[in-house]
Amino acid sequence: MIPGSELSGAAWKLGAHPWALHASGQPRVEEMARVLSKAKGKAPTHRASLKAEMRPGGIARLPIVGVLAKDASWWPDTAYDEIIVAARALREDPNVAGVLLDIDSPGGSTLGALEAAQEIATLAGEKHVLAYTDQMMASAAYFLAAGAGAIGSSMTAYTGSIGTFTFFADMSGWLADAGIRVEAFHNREGDLKTTWLPWTGLTDDQRASIQDAVEKSHAKFEGHVAAHRQLAPGTMRGQVFLGDEARDRGAIDFIGGREDAEAALLEMVRG
Repeated sequence: MIPGSELSGAAWKLGAHPWALHASGQPRVEEMARVLSKAKGKAPTHRASLKAEMRPGGIARLPIVGVLAKDASWWPDTAYDEIIVAARALREDPNVAGVLLDIDSPGGSTLGALEAAQEIATLAGEKHVLAYTDQMMASAAYFLAAGAGAIGSSMTAYTGSIGTFTFFADMSGWLADAGIRVEAFHNREGDLKTTWLPWTGLTDDQRASIQDAVEKSHAKFEGHVAAHRQLAPGTMRGQVFLGDEARDRGAIDFIGGREDAEAALLEMVRG
């Protein structure tokens, strides 16, 4: 994503805030920036709403797939708002005894992530919830999974990537080469107001402001995970782990296939 290019509006919408996203999800975000740019403010895609699938034994399977963002009205992958609605419905459904969060996601935006994670934790406080992946459960997706009663993965799945980031594209050098000099004016006390404008460089205070936003966003992520998981030191450096190391570090509870996850959840339900 390059703020200031033809993708400017969409890129800013997607980029000018902290993300909890594994690097493998970045191409998907860039793809959506292009799609949103071409859509010119209209909803670029339509898809079926997120819906839980009932399994035998009162088990509901809830798929959480793709890069995560807050609003389903414009995002083609799973949206936090949908997860919240689905979690509340599952909590209120007397026919649901347990929930399998079937996850394949590199994470996503931090906007709405905490609210969705808290809703899943509330669900897990009333019903049995197990999060499982046989591909990837990274960053914001792990944020969601942390509040489940148990977490599992296949041996070759990636789990973790606990951390947040953002970026700033300084276009001032490119403009200077084109003979263009941009000056931004703000009210005297508003020295941070123009922080995200890419046509001028960052001041030290603006750079510190961006870093502060990333740290505060990460603190919410870290705090939620720490409240639900006992992780080994050094696990929250933003890295991902394969199954055995994820288990050894406390990021997951067991290694197995999806059938093993469903059997474990049924055992939890039966007590």
